[in-house]
Amino acid sequence: MTPRKLNKLRQEVEGLRRKLGNIQARELVSLAGKVGRQPCNRGKEPTYEAQAYPEWFPLTIPQHSGGRIAKGTAASILNQLEQDLDALEEEEGDIDVEEDEEADG
Repeated sequence: MTPRKLNKLRQEVEGLRRKLGNIQARELVSLAGKVGRQPCNRGKEPTYEAQAYPEWFPLTIPQHSGGRIAKGTAASILNQLEQDLDALEEEEGDIDVEEDEEADG
């Protein structure tokens, strides 16, 4: 994932944080998909996993009628998605370092 795309996703997370009491489940599901998480069959609530990153914890995003998610729940989900972005950014940095080392060697 490019640094530009990562930055755009971080801006989207910050935008959602500004409206914590008014976040729709579909907004979080969309963001989870952009980060690389796919729906999977686990438990009662819809759960999303990153197939490419099995070490990431599954992420549950409740989807009840009304569609709005409680502030604390939304904040927790956004924290996890932000950690995913951090991991992607770190991986991007590792790839850049490896490419630089190959170019030098």
